[in-house]
Amino acid sequence: MQLEILKAADRGFIQAATHKGYPLFKNHKGFGKVHAANDQYLYPEVYLGKEPYTQAEIVTILLNGKASFTNHEGQQQSLTEGAVQLVKTGTGIEWWGHNQSLTDRARYFQLIITPRKQALVASEAIKLPGMPVMRNTWMPFINPTGSEGALQVDQDVWAFRGVFDRGHHMYAMQSTQHGLLAYVLSGKLKVGEEVVETEDTIFLEDAAALEFEALHASEILLVETVL
Repeated sequence: MQLEILKAADRGFIQAATHKGYPLFKNHKGFGKVHAANDQYLYPEVYLGKEPYTQAEIVTILLNGKASFTNHEGQQQSLTEGAVQLVKTGTGIEWWGHNQSLTDRARYFQLIITPRKQALVASEAIKLPGMPVMRNTWMPFINPTGSEGALQVDQDVWAFRGVFDRGHHMYAMQSTQHGLLAYVLSGKLKVGEEVVETEDTIFLEDAAALEFEALHASEILLVETVL
């Protein structure tokens, strides 16, 4: 088993007039088929500048606030807290974000995934918040099959959100050949002898499962990817 903990203080940092963000990868090296994973804050009533992408699948989960995203064709999607957006860029797309609040920051977590096949046509899908959060279970928001209400990505990548009470919990890997990234949104965990705190990131390889103890009530975003 290979276990690495990236402490919050060691993450990257992006600061701009419109937003700030924290890349979860050192030196932008990526992890498996996940090219980027960022925790970002969009300031009140601002627009994020146009960003061009090609041959990528971009997953955005809005953690707090209310925001909209618009593509170069003028198509707009509004997200409320807990909503997930999947954009398949095809041969090229430009889009920009807008925080619709006059007073509060919008916080969102974003994954950029390299798909199996190059797509010719861009497309967008959205998963709106539905049932209340179920505690002590992994709630999927993307996977390769679109099962369990998740959005379907064209890659062996699974992503979950989980809220856990104090105690022992686990996540069983789809394959021991995959890697796992777990980002602690809030709370405090213990993995083996390692203590993992809020906004720390766990990287795990060559393992059948992630086993952890929640030392406090904790919320986690977890991503499994083929390496």
